Amino acid sequence: MGEAGRLGGEEFARTHPEAARELEASRRLGEASRDFRYPGGETGGEAAARAEAFIADLSGDRASMGAGDRVLLVCHGGLIRALVARLLGMEERRRFRLMPGNCGVTRLELPGRAAGAAEGPNLLDRARLLSFNEEGHLRGMTSF
Repeated sequence: MGEAGRLGGEEFARTHPEAARELEASRRLGEASRDFRYPGGETGGEAAARAEAFIADLSGDRASMGAGDRVLLVCHGGLIRALVARLLGMEERRRFRLMPGNCGVTRLELPGRAAGAAEGPNLLDRARLLSFNEEGHLRGMTSF
């Protein structure tokens, strides 16, 4: 998120009014006029590519894992949005149509790896989206 990660919403709007207006319009319309870049940060496409490379590296470590083992990754909703948009083949600028909630669970299934096969950077092309933004575990909880 670049500089926005260190600022609250009001401070971000005050210090970066043009970016704040564009971001708000993107959220309201469900799409951006372009692949939005936070000041001092990266675009959704760049974030998704970075995360996909991390997941590919992680899946390369599966030699020490058994079949069916699970890995939990915790990240920002914007990164979930960018990854799921890429997995679904959506244009990056339309990723704002996906709105993961706080504490929602999104599950992906990575493809099995054939012996000696390289994962490559297109791991998400072969992944499956099992669920998006599951929130059932939050039922009955109160907020503060």
